[in-house]
Amino acid sequence: MQNIFLIVLGVLVVFSQLMVYRSGKKDGTSANVLYWATDPNPVRLRQVELFRQWLKKNHYPDIELRIDTANNGLQKAVVQGVAGVASDLIDVPNQYIHYLNQIGMIKDLTTEVAEFGIGENSTYPSLHSYLYQNGKLCGFPCNIGMFSLMVNVGLFEKLGMAPPPARWSLDQFEAIGLEFTRRANVGAKRQSVFFINQLHSETIARSMGVTWFNETYTASCVRENRWVECAKRLKRWSVDLRLVPSKADFESITAEAGFGGSLNQLFYTEHYGMISTGNYSLIQLRLFPRQLRLAAVEHPNGGYPNLFIASRVCVVYQNSKSSDLGKYFIGFLNSHEYGRNIVDEADGFPPNPELLRSDAYLHPVGHTNEWPYLAGLAEQIKISEGEEDNPFINNNAYRKRIIMANSKFQVLESISAEKAAEEIDAILREEIARSLSKQSDLKARYASACARQAQIDRLKKEGKKIPAALIDNIFLRHYQVANGLAE
Repeated sequence: MQNIFLIVLGVLVVFSQLMVYRSGKKDGTSANVLYWATDPNPVRLRQVELFRQWLKKNHYPDIELRIDTANNGLQKAVVQGVAGVASDLIDVPNQYIHYLNQIGMIKDLTTEVAEFGIGENSTYPSLHSYLYQNGKLCGFPCNIGMFSLMVNVGLFEKLGMAPPPARWSLDQFEAIGLEFTRRANVGAKRQSVFFINQLHSETIARSMGVTWFNETYTASCVRENRWVECAKRLKRWSVDLRLVPSKADFESITAEAGFGGSLNQLFYTEHYGMISTGNYSLIQLRLFPRQLRLAAVEHPNGGYPNLFIASRVCVVYQNSKSSDLGKYFIGFLNSHEYGRNIVDEADGFPPNPELLRSDAYLHPVGHTNEWPYLAGLAEQIKISEGEEDNPFINNNAYRKRIIMANSKFQVLESISAEKAAEEIDAILREEIARSLSKQSDLKARYASACARQAQIDRLKKEGKKIPAALIDNIFLRHYQVANGLAE
């Protein structure tokens, strides 16, 4: 009872503060007003200005866009959304779109934004499963990040080595990494230079054909031998071979360099031969006095090359009193003006893929050192894959619990890889059961998915190809079609 009282009180406080804030802001303006809950990036001010210019150029209604950084974040958006006072436009990581849509916060934009040329082919195909929920367009990307590997070509050459190939196997990664760390730390009392800061474990596992969930998202796949093999290899690279720094290593080289832990600063000062990042790292690297010669290489793969892609997505709040105006901002995100701003600022990939072929993206003036890197990314986007979007689980909840379970094997070394897989499998089953118990409307959908999974498993056992239409897991659909297992 006390918890309910505190929740209600919190909602009322948020409601009253937001009303005071907004009522004070609307005085003295004749324009329509939209509030945009987003991060406090300085480039947002320029984007507000560009939006106003774009509206005027296209003879659209005059809209004043106001940045609301105080209410940025999923938790605040949900509390305010339930109270009916959320910002008109809300930026969220793509993995939370499904949840916001489930609780009725997101406006269906499918027909509204068609006048701006926005449809299923407007942005990157690997983001489609996030943006479209049951055929409903729930939002549009503000910018996109892809976890590729950024290489300091000059450091490899200084060590007498060629930079890694654009595409490489797991064994090649290990062999090149061992030679790199040997040469980079010759004569040192302790290792301070590492091959890479970290690897995206999900990308490595996917390259071996395994991921968190099965084809219908009804059960986990982490007890498969390939997942366990991947976990053991990642631990070997970090703990045994020290190609990747441990937490203690990271703290040591950070203190030695006198930095506050900035990945880009440690890369710049040659503590890493390469880093797992997106092109947004160029924002900080461009501020340093020396230009690094850069190249882009894929994560090493176990047979299926892929790279992980994610996006900051803008959604329109369903209960906004100005929701009819939200479509104009979504249209602006698809415009050349907005996309060019993302390109010029190196703030990830622009929403419109066509700009990746432009001279402005490929050959930024004054940054010739980046040209090979940017060309590599433009090619790599073709193998990008999004995160699994399981409708039967709370994505945020299971991720946190998995990190804790996995650290017992990778960091604490208190359990085996097989035992870690068992614990993670139990976590995923428990989280699915929890979601089904709380959302009765999912039970029928889950039962149907289980029936399809039984059909898929039977076809696998018989050695027959699986109809691709039976597979909900987008990654597994792509993987199995590419490997002749589905059609």
